[in-house]
Amino acid sequence: MNVELILTKDGSHTLMRTDLDETYHSIHGAIQESCHVFVENGLEYFAKKFKVKTINIFELGFGTGLNALLSFEWTKCHEVLLNYCTSELYPISVKVIEELNYVDLLDVEIKREFMRLHESTPGIWNELSPYFNFKLDVQNIMNSEISNEYFDVIFFDAFAPNKQPELWTKKMFHKMYQSLAVNGIL
Repeated sequence: MNVELILTKDGSHTLMRTDLDETYHSIHGAIQESCHVFVENGLEYFAKKFKVKTINIFELGFGTGLNALLSFEWTKCHEVLLNYCTSELYPISVKVIEELNYVDLLDVEIKREFMRLHESTPGIWNELSPYFNFKLDVQNIMNSEISNEYFDVIFFDAFAPNKQPELWTKKMFHKMYQSLAVNGIL
């Protein structure tokens, strides 16, 4: 898998997966997109609506780790425990991760945690802070089990349907739906 570093319009990096001719984030702004789509309209929406102290998140497509990083940052202000589980079939090399500028734009204090996300032993829960537990599964989501009725929020962050059609099927969305807890959101 070949990736190419790209600077988006908000000054943050994304990656272009050259074999798919597809970027990991919007070219208009990687951080801007992740904040708006996943943090504000997923995590924060759920937290405000249900006023809970623990949220279980599943992310389909860990990619650069930006959604996890922003979710980790979110916990610093909100003191809500996040159990963040993600699945990625093709993890990015640490060398490429070190080139991304997210921590420089957000908070250099979290560089250690950002690297810990990417260096986590697959399949093991890691406590990154008292408010953030993280597990990365390196697997094909099509052939793996996901806990039923467990996740409060699902970040469905697959590439576009014309690039990964197998992830945009009725079967896949049924799988995601079954893994949602009562009142969960996708």
